[in-house]
Amino acid sequence: MRIGVLPASGETQIFGKRGRATIVPHAASQNKRSLVAIIEVTRGDDLRRTARLPVPKAVKIDVEGAEFGVLSGLKETLSNPGCELLCLEIHPRLIPAEVSPETVLSLVRSLGFNRTESRPGGSRIHLIAEKEEAQACDAA
Repeated sequence: MRIGVLPASGETQIFGKRGRATIVPHAASQNKRSLVAIIEVTRGDDLRRTARLPVPKAVKIDVEGAEFGVLSGLKETLSNPGCELLCLEIHPRLIPAEVSPETVLSLVRSLGFNRTESRPGGSRIHLIAEKEEAQACDAA
């Protein structure tokens, strides 16, 4: 069974070309990708709960423009203190017009990832985000 992770349940279209796929229609049209499949999608948090999966310690997301939606559907999982590391590829040219890389980074930080490092890599940004416990400062 193929199942995708998005902020809502239902079905979505996957567009692809040469082993690369996206669910973002405007990204597909920019790259002349054709419809590959229609798949079932669900919120990541719902999938984890239904399948009785533990909260992962690390998560890697590379979804060709659907970053904000996938993160939105994983808020509960990613904000859990046990989830300590997030590796995320942001595709600025493929994300929807109403979303910016800064919007994605703001969402990541709101989930408790207080240490972030981003590295531009061609047409994408590689983001590494970690949770660090706040260090109490000793007053002298």
